[in-house]
Amino acid sequence: MMSLKSILILAITLILGKSPQINRAATRDIPSSIYSASSHRSTKITSMNHDFVINYIENSGVDCINPYFPSIHITTKSEHNAWIQIVRTNCIDPEFQEFVDAADFRTYPSIFPFYTKNQDFYDAPFWNYSLMRKPLTFWNAHVYAVMVDDATGIITPTGGIQWGFTFSYFRIMPKMIVPSALNPLNWEQDWTVFQSTLNTYKNQKCRKL
Repeated sequence: MMSLKSILILAITLILGKSPQINRAATRDIPSSIYSASSHRSTKITSMNHDFVINYIENSGVDCINPYFPSIHITTKSEHNAWIQIVRTNCIDPEFQEFVDAADFRTYPSIFPFYTKNQDFYDAPFWNYSLMRKPLTFWNAHVYAVMVDDATGIITPTGGIQWGFTFSYFRIMPKMIVPSALNPLNWEQDWTVFQSTLNTYKNQKCRKL
């Protein structure tokens, strides 16, 4: 749970019209941020007949890379070799209203538009904001575990999770969108967006058990 001192510091910062900053000197990485927090939560969600385990914190600590924002870790034992994430917001900048997300495009340009090709999915979003000036009111992500066949160019979804956060006036911290299951219709709708960056791949229907 966030300490009273941290909350007061944040409130004063926001009232002064300033924004908390991304913590590049963070002493905790994303896994440590999640699993060492007393507010850590864990849940199992079934999507497209496959089980996912989601561990998360709604508001990261000040010693984490994304102070006050949610952090998440998603795993599944079902077969997959990549993750894809699409984000929708109501940011004023059209470039960030609907986009395929990347963990770190500068570090891993070769895997884009896949978020990661690791077995586990981690994310810790961050946006600058102040009490009266919020860059958006929602950041909604759809993340899918997928099986990619590079030989045939076929992508098959294993399942997916919806998550994210919302902002509201006078609220000093983002409110997490509680993780929930995505379904085959979500995948078909999101594929139209993925296609713009996955034009060399083909869509395959959902994986069956």
